[in-house]
Amino acid sequence: MIKAWFWGSRPFFAHMDPFPEITGDGRSTVEDLLRRKVGRGRRKWEDFEDLPTARDCLAFQGLRMDDVLEDQRQAWVDFRYGPRYAGSKLGATAESDNALDELLRRTGRQLHEMGRALAELLRKTMPVPIMLTADGMLDQDNNLWWLEMNTNSLMPPEGYAAMFEDLFA
Repeated sequence: MIKAWFWGSRPFFAHMDPFPEITGDGRSTVEDLLRRKVGRGRRKWEDFEDLPTARDCLAFQGLRMDDVLEDQRQAWVDFRYGPRYAGSKLGATAESDNALDELLRRTGRQLHEMGRALAELLRKTMPVPIMLTADGMLDQDNNLWWLEMNTNSLMPPEGYAAMFEDLFA
C-alpha cells in the first residue's frame, strides 16, 4: 500500500506498507491468528470494528474464520492504508519514516507523472499549489496503481520545507 504526499506537483513524502497479513502455522485457526495480530496492534478483539472487512478479505481468498491456515501460508486481512494492525505512525518520532527515495528508485517517473497530473487537474479550479495525498498499490513489477486522492490529509513535518521553498524562495 502506498500513500504519497505532494505539494503542488512535487512529491515530498511517502509510506510504503505491505498489506496486513496473517501467517499460518498449520495448527491455529484463521480467527486465532487474526486475534493475535489485532492484539499486537494494541487493540482489543472485542473492540475490533474491522472484523467485517477482515472476514470479507479472507472470504475473497476462500478462507473462513474456523479454517486452519497451512504452515507459512499468508492471507491478507485488509486492503486499506492505515495503522489498524501495527499502531500509529503519526505523531512525534525521533526518526522520519519517509520512504520517498525507495519509492522513486523502484517506480521511476511514475510518481512525478502523477504529481504533474494532479497539479494540472487542481489548477483548473485553484491556481495555487495544494498539499494532497494519493493512495495506491505497488505491484510485483513496481507499477503504481492509483486509487484515490485527498486534499485534507495530515502532513508530515517534511512538507514544510517543500511549501516554504515555493512560498518564500
